[in-house]
Amino acid sequence: MKISLSALLPVFNNQATVGSLVSPLLDVLAEFTHRFEIVVIDNGSTDATAEVLAELALPYPQINRVVLPRRSDWASVVRAGLKHSTGEIVLHRSERCQSGTAGLSELWQAMRLGDVAVIRPRETAALGSIPPLPPEGGAIEPDWQMVRRCALDGWMRTKSSRDWVSFLAARGFAVQEIDPRTLGPRFAPRPNGGLRLPVALEYARATAAAAQARSAQPAATPAPSPGAPSHTRPTRRPNYLDRIKAFALGE
Repeated sequence: MKISLSALLPVFNNQATVGSLVSPLLDVLAEFTHRFEIVVIDNGSTDATAEVLAELALPYPQINRVVLPRRSDWASVVRAGLKHSTGEIVLHRSERCQSGTAGLSELWQAMRLGDVAVIRPRETAALGSIPPLPPEGGAIEPDWQMVRRCALDGWMRTKSSRDWVSFLAARGFAVQEIDPRTLGPRFAPRPNGGLRLPVALEYARATAAAAQARSAQPAATPAPSPGAPSHTRPTRRPNYLDRIKAFALGE
């Protein structure tokens, strides 16, 4: 039986972008294990984030929702997510995360060798497998953190408000750090903030756009070959391009 995985996804006033955060995770986590869940924690949003989450959860039983009535600190948000999750491995995405999901496979592989693995923001990433201890006043939260639930017991018992990676590193846990500068853009958040379109629809729209661009350009008249008649029969554009164009543009 494969190991179970819980992904904690804090959001705040993300009604327009929460779909683009959840959709890539559904794809990626399914590659690791069929025993996974995504716990989306609405951290006191004042927009329609809760309503959007309710709709997203309808077709996907892997999505669990936790709604906090007011804005809470990092530790309270994570504790709420842990209480409503069961995975042996816990993945946490920072609320300020700017990275896509390109490094999650590396994090998952790293868990075979240790208990904690992280991807820090690109501008703060340090070389080496064991990062330095956080400076006085706290460290910048990693974009992604993955840890074995059993390693979190001490953090949960102390009710520490520190980032759990900093807490564990201070107690001698070896933190494996994935260098974000080596990662590709796979499944980066979409700029439009919506759910990813089905591949067929994306292809249809791209094909329609290319066809429209070609039709806007004047067709070049090929030079007649020696002995060829002076007139040629006009070439009719295939009808399927018109259908794809109409479908993509909503006509």
